[in-house]
Amino acid sequence: MGYAYYLLPDGREAGYGVEAECDRAGCAARIDRGLGYLCGQNPEGHKDADEPGCGKYFCPTHQPDHDCTNPECGEWDEGENLCCRLVRGHDLPHRDTDTEEEFVSRGDDVKRPAYFVDIARVCHEANRAIQMILCDPAVSPGWDDAPEWQRESAIDGVEKAINGATSEQLHESWCEYKRADGWTYGETKDEVAKTHPCLVPYDELPETQRRKDAVFGAIVAALTS
Repeated sequence: MGYAYYLLPDGREAGYGVEAECDRAGCAARIDRGLGYLCGQNPEGHKDADEPGCGKYFCPTHQPDHDCTNPECGEWDEGENLCCRLVRGHDLPHRDTDTEEEFVSRGDDVKRPAYFVDIARVCHEANRAIQMILCDPAVSPGWDDAPEWQRESAIDGVEKAINGATSEQLHESWCEYKRADGWTYGETKDEVAKTHPCLVPYDELPETQRRKDAVFGAIVAALTS
């Protein structure tokens, strides 16, 4: 079963390449049917009856808040008062999903796990280090001083990478954020004129720039494995 596209036993299309709506009744949040939005580790029809999770797909707001048929993994923290709640299956530490600290708002009534921000910070600072090594004429500011669009771009990139986005797709997402902020293609990077030489299709990027996208994806994979 490939993760980009496959059919569920009920005939629905699934995979991170399939756009869909959250399975929570009444929620129209746009997601995909990739593993990042799945309750549990296997989708409905591909999971054992006693396997934790319901096998359906939910937006970040409803991943920990839906009528799951089997919401507990049976593993508890030392205080025996916090269950896993199946936020992205069992590959993450158990979290208290009732506390606001575990989620951050995206500004459009959609909340994402707070660890997305932690990983995005690491990716951003790694990118800055690469910019310095490559003698970039306009090195990005540190995470705490970065503009909102740049932080959101990194967080969105983390979410996409978790859901299986390729380096090319991550670059396209970055371009979308830059253009939305008023940037256009230019032979030199100029923060005043808002021009950037990397606002080109992925296959036209220099190899050094492609490696930045590869590093981004590798960091996300390392911190979520």
